[in-house]
Amino acid sequence: MLIILWFFQATRAGDIAILQYKIALRTGDEQMLARCKLFIALSMIQRGILQNVRFIISEQQKVAKRYEDQRLSNMCKGVLARMAYAKAQIVKLIT
Repeated sequence: MLIILWFFQATRAGDIAILQYKIALRTGDEQMLARCKLFIALSMIQRGILQNVRFIISEQQKVAKRYEDQRLSNMCKGVLARMAYAKAQIVKLIT
């Protein structure tokens, strides 16, 4: 039951991130769009969908570098670390 609730919360967080992304699209703020994409990537990690997450993170790292945004760069590093931990947990479960 707890896992189902956790999965639901991760899905809901992803839905909220998508709504934030749509709002950021209207403002045209590329840095805010990058943050929203990172939140979407984080939701994907929490749900176990790891296929495209590394690509999303690398694209947002390019945005952070272009704008010299240290906060966004740190967010990228954090999401990347979370993904590495999730992969390690999956490997641990398999073996």
